[in-house]
Formats: sequence, C-alpha cells, structure tokens
Amino acid sequence: MADRLRPVTAPEGDLDAVLADDGAAGLSLLVRHRQREVLRMGPVGIILTGTAPPGAVPVVAGRTDRVVDESYTTPTGKRLAHRHHAAEATFTLAVGEHEVELDVRVARDGVAYRHRLAAPDGPADAVTITGEPAVFTPAHGGGDDGDRLGEARVWLAPYRDNYEGLWRGGLPLRDLAGGGSYGFPVLVGWGDDLWCLLTEAAVDGSYAASRMTWSPPGVTGFRLTLPQESVLSSLPLTTPWRVAVVGDLAAVVESDLVTDLNPPSRVDDTSWIRPGRVAWSWWAEKFSPTDPERQRAHVDYAAKHGWEFVLVDARWDPSWLPELVRYASGLGVGVLIWSHWTGLETQEQRDELLPRWRDWGIAGIKVDFMDSDTQERMAWYEALARDAAEHRLMVNFHGSTVPKGRGRTWPHVMTYEAVLGAEHYVRRAERDGGYLVMPDHGPDSEHNTVVPFTRNVVGPMDYTPVTWSHERRTTSLAHELALSVVFESGWQHFADSIETYAGEPLAEAFLDLVPTVWDETRLVTGFPGRLVVIARRTGARWFVGGIASGPPRRVRFGLDVLGAGQRYDARLLVDGAGGRPAERSLQLATGDEVAVDLAADGGFVAELVPTTPAE
Repeated sequence: MADRLRPVTAPEGDLDAVLADDGAAGLSLLVRHRQREVLRMGPVGIILTGTAPPGAVPVVAGRTDRVVDESYTTPTGKRLAHRHHAAEATFTLAVGEHEVELDVRVARDGVAYRHRLAAPDGPADAVTITGEPAVFTPAHGGGDDGDRLGEARVWLAPYRDNYEGLWRGGLPLRDLAGGGSYGFPVLVGWGDDLWCLLTEAAVDGSYAASRMTWSPPGVTGFRLTLPQESVLSSLPLTTPWRVAVVGDLAAVVESDLVTDLNPPSRVDDTSWIRPGRVAWSWWAEKFSPTDPERQRAHVDYAAKHGWEFVLVDARWDPSWLPELVRYASGLGVGVLIWSHWTGLETQEQRDELLPRWRDWGIAGIKVDFMDSDTQERMAWYEALARDAAEHRLMVNFHGSTVPKGRGRTWPHVMTYEAVLGAEHYVRRAERDGGYLVMPDHGPDSEHNTVVPFTRNVVGPMDYTPVTWSHERRTTSLAHELALSVVFESGWQHFADSIETYAGEPLAEAFLDLVPTVWDETRLVTGFPGRLVVIARRTGARWFVGGIASGPPRRVRFGLDVLGAGQRYDARLLVDGAGGRPAERSLQLATGDEVAVDLAADGGFVAELVPTTPAE
C-alpha cells in the first residue's frame, strides 16, 4: 500500500501530488509545492446510486504510471504551439464490489485528477451520479507554514449561469460567508509568489459543468457542486478533470493546462479557421443590425482598416443578408451572424440552417443565451460544435459557460463570453422588443485587472473591448485600448462605433496593427485587482498592454521576459492631456527598465519591433 501511495512528481518544476489514506474519511489528494502542502482535494470519488453500499470507503487495489508528453498546435490562444509534459498515475480503487480508475496528472504548472468507469460486463450500460464528495481546501497559512505561505486570500465572482458576475478579491479565505456559490475559476494566493487557480477541464455531454460552494464554518473549503440533482451517463464514463493550476502569477497567467487536458482536435483540416478583429455595430447602435446600409458601412470600414470580420447581430433579415455577404466577400471581409441558441437547439434545425448559412458564405456564428451548466446543455455545446465544424462555420458562444479547454478538441470555437464585459455598460431596457434589462453598471478597473489572472486564464474571453463613448465608463481611453492586448480572444469584437474610432487616429492606427493570434504570452508584472502588464508576441514583434486600477501612478517594469540580447524600436500610447492618447517613441533593450505614467484607472499599449541584437 505504501508504494502505491508514493508521490506523483512533475517531470519538471516544483509540484507533486500525494494520494493520502484518511481512513474512514476516504482518500484525499494533496497538492504540494516544494514539499509543502498547498491544497487538499478530497475525499476523491463519485457518488453513484445503487452501485456501492452506503459509506463504502475506496481501497487502493493497484497503480500504474506513465509519462505524458504531447505536442499540438491550435489556431488561437496564448500561443499556437503547445507541449504538455506531465507524470500520470492511475490508481485502481475498489469500492465495495466495484472498481473506479482515478487518474492523477502532475505537470510543471498544475495538478489534475479525474475518474473513469469501465463498460459493464452485465446488462447495465449507464450510471446515475448524484455528485462528487470532494472539498477543495487550500492551506490557510499560520503555524509552521505561515512563515512561507502567509494568510490565504481569494479572488472570485459569484456564480451566475452566464458567468457575468463582477470579479473581486483580496479577501482572507477565512472571511468568506458560508454557503456562497462561486463560478470557476477561483484564485487563491499566499503572499506574492505562490498562487493556486481552481477550475475544471474537458467537460463534454457525458457530464454537467460544476461550480464551487464555500462550505459552512468548520469545513473551510470549496465543495464541488453540480447544477442538477443527478447526471445520467452511459458507460464507459470519463469524468471532467478537477484542476489546480499552481505556481507564481506568471505560471498561472501563462498556463495552458486546461487546454492540455482535453482530447486532440476532431477537425482534420483547419485551413478554413480564421481568427481576427471584428467590427461590431450593436454596442453603439442597438438597431443597426436591421439596417443593411449601416452594415455595409461597417464592411467598408473593416476593409479599409484590414479588420477580418463584421458581426451582424440580432434582428438581421435574410432578405438582404446574402447580398451583404457577397459584397463583403469581394472586399476580403468575412461576415459573422447572431443566433439565439434555441434556433439551433435540435438536430433538424441545425441540419436546415447551418448548410444554408454556409451556402450564403457566412464565416461563423455567434450563438447566444445558453445560460445553463446542465448536462443537457453541455451535450448541446458538443453537438453544435460538431455540426458547425461539418459545415466549416466558426463559433462564438455568448451567454455561455466558462471555457473548459474544448478549443483543443474543437479549434473552430473561437471564443466564449462568460464574463461581465463592455456589453454591461449598455442598459437594454426594451423588454417588449426582445431584450432583457441589464444591471445598471459596467465593468470597472478593479474587475478588469482581476480577470487576466482568473477568467481569461482558462480560455478565450469575448469581453467586446475598446469602448470609449459610453458615459458610465470609468476607465481611461488608454486603459480601454490596452484591453486589445491584455485580454485574449480568437475573435476580438471591437465594440465602439466606427466614427468613435475614426475620431482617435492614434488609437485607431494601433487597432489596425494589433493581431489576435499570438506565438507567445508572458506576464511582465502585476497583481490581481491592482495592475497587469502582459506581453504577447507575433512573429518577431511584441505587443505590450498594461492596465491599472486606482489613482494615477508611475509604473516601472523590466523586459527580461522578452528574452536576452535584443533591441527594439518601441512605440507607446499613454493617456495624455485631456484624456486623449499621447505617443512616445523609445529605443529599448531587453534588460532595460521602462517607466510609464498612468492616469487614474489608466493604461498603456506598446508595439516593440526588433532592430539589431544588443551587444
């Protein structure tokens, strides 16, 4: 038994995981960083109706080990080329007369586990799962570990079925109110150099998406919670991965672990998949999708500025849309269209509409208002992704669950909303016209400086950024512009009016340069809720975006993360006099320190073009 419970150690890095026998309490998985316990996840297991006696405790009956070393590419993301290198142990657990396989995987950037049930020998071919007993308990600090870990603090958002809650944090873990429900991911930090992001990966139609419930006093952990009383799954069954991304803030922000844990691509030919910038009229003009001439103006703007797409949102009319698509195609601009998910709910609806839209020349679809984490809705996500791929239609999920890394399996899924974004600046009160009333607030600078460390870590995020014209915006113009770099999304829907962008030529010129496809992503500096500076590389060029929350300040940072021995011509845009953007030009080497003066709730962007190697 002792040999079977030896640690599972990452092939590189400082992490390991230990399956601990807690006696009558069952088995727990301990996540350790440099031999210190960071997180306890347990008891591991799944609760199956009618398959084991009440109170049955799993016994480790066997163990096998392997090394996972996979390389793959994606058309979007924090980087295009990926390597997943991890150690994996599979524990055979005997529960009464039944067996469950427990996979534990440890990589440089985190730890994950899942359960697998084999196909039965007898007539039963399905199981009913009523939950998972696991409580995720971060080390709280204090005692012997206190000198190293410090007191645990947490950053999270209240659970909503569309994940459009306000992100806040810095609260001591012990001060969370019992019974609170929070959506994935949840970020826990100890001091400045050790962090843990809790989430899940590889959720398909065989299971439901989960959330976290903070347990009552005395338990002090996050209980894994399903959105329904039970899940009925056919056998064999593989549950979603339960994931803890662990390391410093850079390791968390740069991690691809959630994507790594998903199955390989099911799309053989990806040549038709095309990321890009999108001109989107709805945010500034709610009824513009009913006006073909206004949509044509957006096509003209996109073509002039080299943007790849136009999104025609709700209320478009099939009487004129095919002609708009032909016009846009002639200018090299793709057209994306909106659909309520119920319009594509059934196989019959998808079989009718998807080939029709593809025949029109539509490039992709924005599907909206799923607003559910149930198993039934997860199965629909899979079916829509499968059918859209068959017809070579890219997909944007709005009103959606948070990403689970399915972009590896379905690379034509370009982005998900699942965030309180710029849409929430706009209060939609025309309920009789088909709209819902939105909260009378928008995202603020604190929220914006938390999501790069939380929501955007786990997958692309359709925040619909770069909005300047709304009166309730509290962030600076340069802060908004920087979101085009700080926030990652395969499709980046620039939401303000084309006239507003034309009125700020310096900023407009930057939007014409900034890509949505990245070869590399690096966290330069930051802290959740205060500041984030992110550098992203495409080819040899780097784009740097920084946003802050709070009063004006001078921010200093180095560029060592960009590598050694290189010089750059740098062009910066910052908040200038009267809130208008101001331009600075610098010559920089990778070892230099950069100082930027930020306005209140401000930001900056920079483009760095390499010149000659430094001596």
